[in-house]
Amino acid sequence: MQPRSWYDDNQVQVSLGDTIDEIDHAKQQAHTRLSGWVSYDVLVLATGSSAALPPGVPIETVKGIYVYRTLQDLEDIIACSQQPHVKHATVVGGGLLGLEAAKAAKDLGLEVTICERSDRLMSRQLDVAASRLLQAEITKLGLKASIKDCPQELEKDENGFLKGARMTSQKFMETQLLIYAIGIRARDELASSCPSLKKAQRGGFVVNERLETSLPNVYAIGECASYDDMIYGLVAPGYE
Repeated sequence: MQPRSWYDDNQVQVSLGDTIDEIDHAKQQAHTRLSGWVSYDVLVLATGSSAALPPGVPIETVKGIYVYRTLQDLEDIIACSQQPHVKHATVVGGGLLGLEAAKAAKDLGLEVTICERSDRLMSRQLDVAASRLLQAEITKLGLKASIKDCPQELEKDENGFLKGARMTSQKFMETQLLIYAIGIRARDELASSCPSLKKAQRGGFVVNERLETSLPNVYAIGECASYDDMIYGLVAPGYE
């Protein structure tokens, strides 16, 4: 957000690549991998999130499967799209992020199908009628939508490249690039080494309306914070 000099000038100590692995709330100290024990008056957890993936997706063993999250993800997707055998991309996730990923893949010159497991696109924001209007508009852009029909089994060729997907409907769809944009998973691993730090059932550090965690003087904000078992991923409460 600022050049490194700004932090130095404002007496803000920055330790990059230095993760917290333990909290001693009785002593009000946090242990970091590089700096050791650091004392605090107030500790704010802003560990963020990673891209969610369905269980069993062979992202490490099949070439052509990606998530849509970081700059590195985007660079990998661009590199994959430029391979001669890649003609079609499938985006799993019909929310805002999925639609953005689909348009990006289309701009890379690929045929694109958006797969959504619910009964409509952008189901969290739109009712059925509005979603149908949206689907009609994205069809005009040359994007296809596969509603309530998502990849279930993936097939690869003899070289390990993605060849296609067996869908929920048992239809086979040829595709060489598969992008998952189905949401986020809170980075809440710290709770495993700090049992007193309560974790929500669906992930994330439990916070109240003041963003206080279960530990005194420890707060959480953003995509690692869970309020009423819901992760909103908003920074505005921190400003307020």
